[in-house]
Amino acid sequence: MSSLSILLFYIILTSRIIDNTNIYFTQSIYDIWCQENILSNSLVLYPNRIRAGIYHTSNIKSVVYNLIDDDDNNSLFSIKTKRLVDFYFFILNITRPFDINREYQNLYVLHLQATIITIDGNSTEQAKIHLHVADSNDNDAVFDMDAYEQNFTEPIEIQQSLIRFHASDADEIQHAQILYELSSSFNDTFSLHPYTGELYLVSNNDNLQSIYEFYIHAYDRHRKYFVNNNIKTKAHVKLIFQENNKTLQRIQTIFNQIIEFKDAISTYKILFKKNTNWNYHNIHQPILIIQTLPQIEFFEIFLLLNSSSNSIELFFRQNKIYLNKFYSQEYNLQFLICFFNRTQCQYANYDLTYSIDWNLFQFDVKTIQPIVIEENLPQNSFLTYIQLQYNHIIPEEQLIVNYQLLNNHIQFNLDPKTSILRLGKYLKCQIYILDIQVDIYLSNESYSVKTTIEINVNEINKHRPQFHNQTLIELNELPYKFQAFDLDENKQTNGRITYCLGNCFTDCPFEINPNNGVLQLRKQEKFNKAQVYNLQIIAFDWGEPISLETKIDIHIDLSSRLVRRDLTGKLSDTSLWTNQSISILPEQSYPANTKIIYLNIGFNRNSTFYHLAEDAEINTIIDRLLIEHDSFPLFINNEKDNLFFYTINDTSAPFTIDQNEKTIKLTMPIDREKQDRYTFEIELKLKPTYAMKLQDINSSLKGNSLFRFQYSNKYYQKILVTIYINDVNDNIPRCDEFHKHIYLNENQIQTNIFHVQAIDPDQGDSGTIVYSLLDNNQYFTINSHTGQIDLIQQIDREEKPFLQLYIIASDQGQQLQLQSICMTLHITIADMNDNIPRFLLANYTYQLFSDLPRDTIFGQIHAIDFDSTNNLIYSIDPNPYVKIDQYTGHLRLKHNIYHMIDQTINITAQVSDGLHVNYTEIYIYIIRVTEAQEPILLREPAYEIVINRSLPIGTIITNVYHDLRLLESSVDFIDIIHDDHTIPFGIDQQGIARLSDRFYSV
Repeated sequence: MSSLSILLFYIILTSRIIDNTNIYFTQSIYDIWCQENILSNSLVLYPNRIRAGIYHTSNIKSVVYNLIDDDDNNSLFSIKTKRLVDFYFFILNITRPFDINREYQNLYVLHLQATIITIDGNSTEQAKIHLHVADSNDNDAVFDMDAYEQNFTEPIEIQQSLIRFHASDADEIQHAQILYELSSSFNDTFSLHPYTGELYLVSNNDNLQSIYEFYIHAYDRHRKYFVNNNIKTKAHVKLIFQENNKTLQRIQTIFNQIIEFKDAISTYKILFKKNTNWNYHNIHQPILIIQTLPQIEFFEIFLLLNSSSNSIELFFRQNKIYLNKFYSQEYNLQFLICFFNRTQCQYANYDLTYSIDWNLFQFDVKTIQPIVIEENLPQNSFLTYIQLQYNHIIPEEQLIVNYQLLNNHIQFNLDPKTSILRLGKYLKCQIYILDIQVDIYLSNESYSVKTTIEINVNEINKHRPQFHNQTLIELNELPYKFQAFDLDENKQTNGRITYCLGNCFTDCPFEINPNNGVLQLRKQEKFNKAQVYNLQIIAFDWGEPISLETKIDIHIDLSSRLVRRDLTGKLSDTSLWTNQSISILPEQSYPANTKIIYLNIGFNRNSTFYHLAEDAEINTIIDRLLIEHDSFPLFINNEKDNLFFYTINDTSAPFTIDQNEKTIKLTMPIDREKQDRYTFEIELKLKPTYAMKLQDINSSLKGNSLFRFQYSNKYYQKILVTIYINDVNDNIPRCDEFHKHIYLNENQIQTNIFHVQAIDPDQGDSGTIVYSLLDNNQYFTINSHTGQIDLIQQIDREEKPFLQLYIIASDQGQQLQLQSICMTLHITIADMNDNIPRFLLANYTYQLFSDLPRDTIFGQIHAIDFDSTNNLIYSIDPNPYVKIDQYTGHLRLKHNIYHMIDQTINITAQVSDGLHVNYTEIYIYIIRVTEAQEPILLREPAYEIVINRSLPIGTIITNVYHDLRLLESSVDFIDIIHDDHTIPFGIDQQGIARLSDRFYSV
């Protein structure tokens, strides 16, 4: 509809509007409207406030209008003149109205000429008329294409737009409004938006066919009802869903689960967030968290079969990954991450490694003081234990340590695993500096530390002094110098030689210089020239702990003369008898004349046992080995003297004998849980130095040069030692797995939901485990002895869908109690149908235009159910107007509703979850379609009304709608426009003009 302004002439007013080019015309160009395809030839719309024509003045007699240069329009138009009061109006007529068509020509330019007859003569003046053609709703809708075909290869979601159709109408604006309608039996599968032409999927795509073919219609919204035109244009639609024909892909997980999914995609960016704060102290935290970009709240994670085999030890919970054993490795993880009920899945991979902050552990080697040993120490003798130190708890099974000796490989042996350093071969008397490297492997990363060990090898007295081969044993003159040598290198002790007489003591006429070995007469008055003297010359060293000596028997015969001679004189060639060292040979190797010397020395028993705590420190002395003896040729001080080497037959035993202190010592850490006892044999082996000393003693006593030593049966040279390892509380209670997952039903009290079992290898109270809970005690209890967990309070899944229960295991050690978070129990609360579904709105209100096509989806009611199984069913009361999709809640018109304008439809809807029901109200208001705006066309631009000046106020002057032949329903608003003065007229919306004031007030 349109507005109408009425111009009423009741008094002559002279007013001229003149432009720059015309003298008489009110405008040089007039914009006038007509409408296409109308029946009348004189209905046009003139300007509102500016009159079309020429004002009458006192010198103008008449005005005649004509169209000039109208050949282009084929005489479509004519014009005439009408004088009204003080104005000459031109009235435009259309000679052939049906030839006016806006779609072919929407503007006509007409040349108007006025012949003006004045008192002074005749003149002409020209103006232009721009005739605009207004649109009529005379065209139907036309689709852009006669047929639409769309091929879908990707998964389709419910309410997803499939295709947008487009139809056009040659009319303008309100006359070009198009409605779309789906004309098929697939209304339960698809929905066509009546205004936009978009086609949506409204059913579950699991039930889609491969091909759909149907027609769609488009029609002019206003033309259909106001022209009573049922013409609809249609287009053919073919939809092909290839995705629905795809064979499901199958893949196997590392847990032998077969996963079926539709499409492999690469749409999302998979984010792997490694927990940088993770370490062995907080192993119950996730080590890896998986997220997506864009963020998806729920997705499934599957670990595929081609992951590294050790990945099966990992624990997965939602989007978090935990270590489930007390060690970490490098894991090659191959994932399948699925979205939207496995319709789309994406592959991803990640190499999970545990980055170690080596500074956190502060690995170091405990300093070892310089080691002093004797050069004749037996091969494979224990030297020291290299102890690695660090200040953090590391699982023993996770830490790998390898020890390397970087130099002196021949002289020493270093066990790469036990770190025991042993003697490799006999050593020279010198200082050895050993370079040792410790390689540490933790979680596939390595770290090295180095240390040095100083070993001082002391020389032993292993050689007795020997006289030179040219030494004379038949002396005919004095003085004489005896010369002996000692192969020992230390000339201050072992290699220092002193001389003495062995058989000439009181009143002996001879003396020998102890330092240089010069033998001479001491008391000549007591010397008998005629006598032959038999002397024994002894050369001995100053060795520690025992001195060795060599004896030589000489004959002195000075009967011929006594001459003092120069010591540098020539020596005689008399052969020398030398007392050689006596070898100790195997029994079968001794000659028949070998004498057996029985040694009464050894242990007083052949076995013993000890108890040692497993936390004993390295170098702990277990016992001192006492040697018993009886009638032993050598004086023995048990506190100082050590005649024997102590050897252990089992080098794997973590014990050694301190050869100097004669004590059994612990050499390396022990663990009762690995080995609860050690049995080994200690054997005595006489040191070679003392064997030589015994030979010397027996040579002087027995006068024989070959001896065989044999131990008597009174004492034992071997002793069997058993060391029992006593338990200490050194193990923390531990579970086989750190993480477990269980399901619990909500709102139920349950007993024995889980049974936890920890292990503590310690004995007695130290191995007795008591269980407790770290938190959530308001919901759960645990039997402190059996580990049975009970649910004592109902849990609402909608409040707590997931719980983590930390289980503490503590031992009952007397001196020290150890405990750990033995296990994290991940609990998922399973849903029960305990919630009533609720509509999002208290009621639903819709305003529908009456021209909506049937089967149009005009709205959706939606309810939520806090239960996880949100399978809601919608329904409405039986009615002839609306139906509802029971799964989606979409509301659809059953029929056309154009006959129900201004009526209201009230419907009760309900939703059910199978157990509970809830209701809501639907209010539908049917409203009229807004009519197309049409221009108000008038036959003449002005009308004259003559009234009596004496009419009373309120008198009806005229009915404008009647005079102008207008339908009241076609006009929205009517008013009188008069800007110059206040006028005594008024008009109501029924078009009736009345006298509203007296004329004298004008």
